[in-house]
Amino acid sequence: MDLYQQVPHPSSAQDQRSQRVLNIALDELAQRFLEESPQLHADVAVMSTMIRELVNTERETRGLDRPQGVIELDRNQEKTKASDPDFIGSAQIAGRNYHAAAWVWGKERIRVALSLRT
Repeated sequence: MDLYQQVPHPSSAQDQRSQRVLNIALDELAQRFLEESPQLHADVAVMSTMIRELVNTERETRGLDRPQGVIELDRNQEKTKASDPDFIGSAQIAGRNYHAAAWVWGKERIRVALSLRT
């Protein structure tokens, strides 16, 4: 038996009365919860709808639902090494701003790198 666990004396009248009062309180609490449950569900549904609307508004404001954007590049006038980008500029894609850099690969390929602006 766990030394910290206290077992009430079954013969104690006071303990039995306390146990009955606790059982009545638990039953009443359970009944109240069941009575309030439909209202709780309705409140949760309203809150869920409001949160969903807030998220949708924020996504629309930030442009997160428009997975398109624009990249504007200018020739890199400060290029000193072959590893430096040939073009540098900025981009805005899906409502986010990026630094953009591009390298010309051969005659028909361009490599573009984007890094998120903070």
